[in-house]
Amino acid sequence: MSNKIMPWIDALPNVQATDFQARRDEVAANVREGAELLEQGKPKESEAARAKAYFASCKLEGDAKAHWSIQEVEQAKARVGW
Repeated sequence: MSNKIMPWIDALPNVQATDFQARRDEVAANVREGAELLEQGKPKESEAARAKAYFASCKLEGDAKAHWSIQEVEQAKARVGW
């Protein structure tokens, strides 16, 4: 399994025709920002960036389950071993 955030997004049918991959990349950027801020000794800012990433990832998954079916999302997760 790769270290990619939410790799199952790439396994969804016709995902390239949506903004889901770009939104996932924004989540990953917030995760990286949170790690960088923690390394810089800024725990409160790090926590805020990680919280933003968490809530965005929850919204993204919910939106994916509305765009595709819950079953399709779960199958995509199973295919990538997530």
